[in-house]
Amino acid sequence: MPAPSPRGERGFTLIEVLVALAILGLIAGAVLALASQSARFEAEAETRFLAGVLLDNEMVEALGKVYALERGDKKVSKQFAGRSWTVIRSVSNINARGIARIQVKVMDRAGRVEAEAVTAKAEEQ
Repeated sequence: MPAPSPRGERGFTLIEVLVALAILGLIAGAVLALASQSARFEAEAETRFLAGVLLDNEMVEALGKVYALERGDKKVSKQFAGRSWTVIRSVSNINARGIARIQVKVMDRAGRVEAEAVTAKAEEQ
């Protein structure tokens, strides 16, 4: 606590003001860092959600076909929710007769796999 001045006025010293400003600066920096991290997490969650929706659509399309699926890999670029995606659908035989293995990968523009699923489909011979 500062000593009273000869006129009886009291106030904060320069050191006290600087310490208070430093503390406020640290708190403001922490809040801004948290806000930035929160926005980044939200954007990543939205990307994963949209990739999951696109993945579900591709799986439903593959499973809904009544004819036998073409074997091999099929890579397609798609626009969905205002973004560019790459979808890779791989269809292969498995040991059980009349069953196809379907794998779908959804990648973002940077080539990161954002969603992936594997299922099997019974096909008539």
